[in-house]
Amino acid sequence: MVFFIAFFGAAVGGFLSLILNLIYSKSFKRAWIIPALTALFTASAAVIDETYGFFAILGLFGLLVLLFLGGFFYRILSDIKEKIAEAKRKNVSNFKIFLWLVLSSLLLVTAFAIFSFGPIAIFGLFFLIMLASWLAPSTQGTFFKLQQILPTSKIRSLAMGLVEIKGNVVAKQQIKAPLSKKNCIGYYYTEHRISRDSEGKKQYRLISAEENYQPFEIRDETGSVTVIPDGLTLVSFSPSAERESGDRSYTEYALFGGEEMMLIGAAAEKGHQVVIEKDTTKNILAISPFTKVSQWNKNRPLVQSALTFCGVAAFIIAIILSLPYTFDGHTLTLMFNHSPLLSWLIR
Repeated sequence: MVFFIAFFGAAVGGFLSLILNLIYSKSFKRAWIIPALTALFTASAAVIDETYGFFAILGLFGLLVLLFLGGFFYRILSDIKEKIAEAKRKNVSNFKIFLWLVLSSLLLVTAFAIFSFGPIAIFGLFFLIMLASWLAPSTQGTFFKLQQILPTSKIRSLAMGLVEIKGNVVAKQQIKAPLSKKNCIGYYYTEHRISRDSEGKKQYRLISAEENYQPFEIRDETGSVTVIPDGLTLVSFSPSAERESGDRSYTEYALFGGEEMMLIGAAAEKGHQVVIEKDTTKNILAISPFTKVSQWNKNRPLVQSALTFCGVAAFIIAIILSLPYTFDGHTLTLMFNHSPLLSWLIR
């Protein structure tokens, strides 16, 4: 039983690490530290008394819910404006934006329902989170999904339509990046307002975004092709320059010549010349450093395994938390036949 309690303590610790990273942007060089500490804490409590072990798990899970809701409410409210602005910039349909807003509202309602209906509402919350994430406009998500499906084409033998190509980028005309002042093919530049919460932690809210790209070519060992950059999105670029001044934060992402990139867009013939432009069907023209694409493909199996583990652990934890129990001071009795998640199986 001690091992069983320690296992669920580690699972809750894994969720704590995930929430601290995704919502509060707190990451640890050794990701196993928090699960190890929570497993040690719950196991120590269980060694003293198994009942204390269960209470330790309940306490940790309560902490997890509080951290999640506190950060979640703030993030989802402050991000709505940014998502709408990004969607309009990328010409996402108003219907899809409306669906995303409706689901975001349902997320808030479901989160409040947790306090009234208990663990059952947690499943609804996670389901809506996944659905909202799927519907939320994200060029990065589309890019990485397509690069798994599309074969990497050689430029000399490009077929018309949606293509994926890899090569070095070059441009005859370059511009100066606004923050680093370096010559570049194009840039995406943002300005955020900085505020602080009650604990003094910085919070960033987007005020404005500016982008400017020059036509460029991408070359591989078979040839080169011109890219028309209207609607181009930079995917997984590291900031080329950052600066904070007062209550403002400025970030620049720049595309420099000579770097090896992967590009997804539509090959089309214009003026007896093949060019790459934005694909109107998939609504994508995106470029990413090839090293970042390789890293994403390498880490994807690990991420899928982690998500599977978290999903199974969440299901088991929800079952445990849904179990009514009695405690007479010495004996803990779990009533499986009264669980809202299991009663329909036991009938």
